[in-house]
Amino acid sequence: MIKRNLTSIFAIPLAALLLGAGALAFGFIQKKTQPTTWASESPNRVYRVSFTGMRSRPSWPFTSPGDLENRKVSVSASRGGAILVDRDDIYDGDAYDSSFSELYPKSEWLSETTLHLWQRNRSEHTNAISITNESGQEIKYLYIKAGKTNLFLLFDMAPGNTLTVQAPLEHWEDFVGCKGKFDNRDFPYRSIDFSLSPPSNSMTRYNVTVTTDGCSVTRKE
Repeated sequence: MIKRNLTSIFAIPLAALLLGAGALAFGFIQKKTQPTTWASESPNRVYRVSFTGMRSRPSWPFTSPGDLENRKVSVSASRGGAILVDRDDIYDGDAYDSSFSELYPKSEWLSETTLHLWQRNRSEHTNAISITNESGQEIKYLYIKAGKTNLFLLFDMAPGNTLTVQAPLEHWEDFVGCKGKFDNRDFPYRSIDFSLSPPSNSMTRYNVTVTTDGCSVTRKE
């Protein structure tokens, strides 16, 4: 009888302790896997760009099946409250890939309409990317990915306009891709990978051209 009572006395606190630990662990997991939102405004505060998603990798050890799921980041942008792009996916990686914040820890507005997300690398060469709008209509949103650690987000590019941005690229990441949105429709992602070509010792110029059929990429040395 005494032994049974002792067992009951210790069982109740132990069960409460386990329930409390389980609740704390569940709360920690839920908190750790929640997406976040952060934003950037252009120098004159005309454009507002918002990012939503998993900015960082889950910490080790992984304690939830959600930690192993792909972690996405999307972008939305507006001008004076008017939406230019809404939740376009710009990053998709699993728990073992470099996180969004690791790939693009720095951001800078190159102009009122061009946002650059990037990370410094060891490349000795800076490559020029010439972007031309030959579509005959305004490009509301243009996404350009250069190598592993350079993203350019452009807004309200008028027909006939050309602008040039710079991206230091090592040979193994020698690729450029683009996608975007006109006023009435999107155009899909297209890219070209030049990393299998012989490396160049001079500055390389990429040409991103947008027509009514979408965007295309070429290279000139």
